[in-house]
This record gives sequence, structure tokens and C-alpha cells, in this order.
Amino acid sequence: MSHTFEHIVPLADGTSLFFPHFCRDLGINADALYEAAVDMPWIERDQPFMRYRGNVLKRQLFFVHVNQRGENTLPKYPGFQYETMQHYVDTKDTRTAFITYLSKCLSDVFGFHANHVIGTQYSTASDFIGPHSDRPSDLCPRSWIVSISLGDQRDFVLKERTPEEQECWLEKNDVSGEDPYVNFLGRTHERITLTHGSAVLLSTTTNSRWTHEVLPAGPMPIYDSRISLVFRDIQTLVEKTQIEKRITSSQQQKQCRLEAKNMAMRLA
Repeated sequence: MSHTFEHIVPLADGTSLFFPHFCRDLGINADALYEAAVDMPWIERDQPFMRYRGNVLKRQLFFVHVNQRGENTLPKYPGFQYETMQHYVDTKDTRTAFITYLSKCLSDVFGFHANHVIGTQYSTASDFIGPHSDRPSDLCPRSWIVSISLGDQRDFVLKERTPEEQECWLEKNDVSGEDPYVNFLGRTHERITLTHGSAVLLSTTTNSRWTHEVLPAGPMPIYDSRISLVFRDIQTLVEKTQIEKRITSSQQQKQCRLEAKNMAMRLA
């Protein structure tokens, strides 16, 4: 690292790091970042293509494509439907100037080059994201998942899988999303508070063996919400000309599954 941070906390297996004063140490105005993020084109959580396993998300999102590997492809984050790719904001949009600035900071300080950014807004105390891991095959090897926290604080929890749970996850759940294969009682875990202007650098090693989650909160008296900016370097790319075809194919598959389910109910 080419910059000196006042305080760095190792997390999980020691390959991930928590920076409680990330923005302050880099001379970044966290309040200005929060205001810029609020003005982004947030996608309403009740949009059909934003549903996860049929359920409305407990958070709002925006997506930014940071062009790193050519003009004709887009990185595909597996936790969401292909239709979300039609809502990616390009860094040519002037509203994303703060994203470009942060991307350069991450490149200069850590040598990390992100091509995909998700903004997540937890606008009520009950908003959260459950325990999950990113799909390892979609992340560039030995890269980071960098999450910068803005606004009201939330608790962040890491939980380690047992070897048996790890094997089950790799075999059956190599996808993003809440992890149904882990019984967390008695598991090794860590819990930290993500404050305004802090950051977590989650390694691909930790991501492959630990789940992470953001818990619901109590009252939010300072800001109107909590916002996270999550930077990834994704190696799963989709040709722009193929996105419409992928959307159509996905919708057809859903319709087939629905018809099969209805048929099974009629025959039951």
C-alpha cells in the first residue's frame, strides 16, 4: 500500500481488512460522497427484474459500469437478472464523477481496478442483506470486493463455513445470494460496525470461505439512509449485442417453470 492509514483491522482469515477512517485518511469528503450517491438514478426495489427468488429486495440499488475491457461488453453480476444490465450507468454520465474518482483512488492506493460498482441504499431500519458470498468464478482471481460505507452506520457480520458446509456450497450453491446451506449456530464469526466513511476490503479468499451480511438497524437519527458503494473486478462479461437475447431466454425459462409448476399443482 502506498498510503499510510491510521488504523487497519484484519478480518476473518486475515486476508481481508477493515479501514474505520478510510475516507478521512485519504482526504476524501465522505459527506460529499453521500450527497453525490443520493442523486444517482436509483432503481425502485419493486421492479419485477429486481426481485430475488420472487421477493422484493430489502434495499434499493444502482449499477455503474467502469469501462476496463472494451466498449462492446458489460460485466454481469450474477446476483441479479439480465434485465438490470439495461440500467447500468456509464462513467461518461457526469453524475458518476465521484465513482470515477474513487476508482482512481483504489487503483492508486491498492492497485485494484474495478469494472463494476453497485450502490446500495438501506433507507429504512428494517432494510438488510442476508448472509451470502459472491460467486467465485465471476470474480477476477486475487482481486477485492471493496465496500465503502456512507451515511448511517450498520453492523457487518462475517461467518465461517465448516468444511462440510463449504463443500455443500461449492457443489450446490456456486451463485450469489443468501446462503441456505449454513447453520450458523456456534460458527466462527466477526461483527464490526460500518461507520460513515469506513471501508472493507474483502478478499476473494475470505469470500470463498466466509459469508457476509449487513444487519437491520435501529433508529437512523443522523442521515436519511445508509449507502454502500461496492467495487468489484468481474471477469464474467456479456456482449452488449447478446443482452436482449439473454433477457428473452431468461423470461422464457421462467414461463416454462411457472407452467410446469401450475401443471404439477393441477395434477396433485
